[in-house]
Amino acid sequence: MIFRSNIQQKRETSNHLNMSETNEKMDKEDKRRYFYIGSVFLEVVTPLFQQKLEEHYKSLNFRSLKDFLDKEAVIHILFHLRHRNAWCCTDKANCTNQGSLPLNHHQWKQLFAENPGPGIHNCFCKYTAKSINLVDLDVSLCGLILYNCCNLEQLDQDAVHILRRNKNDYLSHNTTCGITKDEYGPLMDELKTNILQLDQTKEDELIRIQKRPLDDALCNRYVTDLLDNHEMLERKKIYDMTKVIQFFGKCKSSTLRVSEIEEQPIETIKLGQPIFALHHTIDLTSEIGDDFSRVVPAAVMMG
Repeated sequence: MIFRSNIQQKRETSNHLNMSETNEKMDKEDKRRYFYIGSVFLEVVTPLFQQKLEEHYKSLNFRSLKDFLDKEAVIHILFHLRHRNAWCCTDKANCTNQGSLPLNHHQWKQLFAENPGPGIHNCFCKYTAKSINLVDLDVSLCGLILYNCCNLEQLDQDAVHILRRNKNDYLSHNTTCGITKDEYGPLMDELKTNILQLDQTKEDELIRIQKRPLDDALCNRYVTDLLDNHEMLERKKIYDMTKVIQFFGKCKSSTLRVSEIEEQPIETIKLGQPIFALHHTIDLTSEIGDDFSRVVPAAVMMG
């Protein structure tokens, strides 16, 4: 019985190791597929969207992106993609009330500045386009302007919509840095079809991307570039709080266990009597960095 149990235990250990190796290999392959899809969006789709937008506004004799965004029809459309239940003082016939707001706060602030003065009401006339460069527009924002503000042919407009949708579905909220095998094939085929709809010369670039080896450092940078702003904020909060927890983990000697707290005598507190006393302060700058002041207003520990 002992002999059989040892054999069984060895088999279970071997199976566990094999499963771990398989999972690790699957994770690596998922990351490689993510790297390919992310590379397509950042190295092909983004500059392609920027090129299409530039071609469009230059064909209308606008000298710059700022001039195009300041066009009444353009700023009016984008205003209602950010603001709900707002009715403008001019061009009222084209005011809309969106069920969802595809233009987020950060994107709106990136494009427009509020004019000086109090303003009578919330209207697009309160805003002026900023001097922004095309290269500063990410794939989501550039695609949104292309889709909503440019008179594209129907097939091109559909292609822009599909590419934006896939970026949102597979990359904007993907914090695991992985694309499964079942997702990858149909997704890459759809990306290729719609990219070539917009520019037939991009096929060689797509082939080159799919032949490259996984670059972990570049992949990690692409994760940052492809996540939506709120996802990045959440990642930063987790990172910052992790650093704080690690720091306070070094201060175990200054903490009390629950049982020790219960054993402390209960003192009577009089009304108006201060209940906190500052025993010492610790400068956390060396541990959490100067920028943590945005999360914790005063980096001081009270004891």
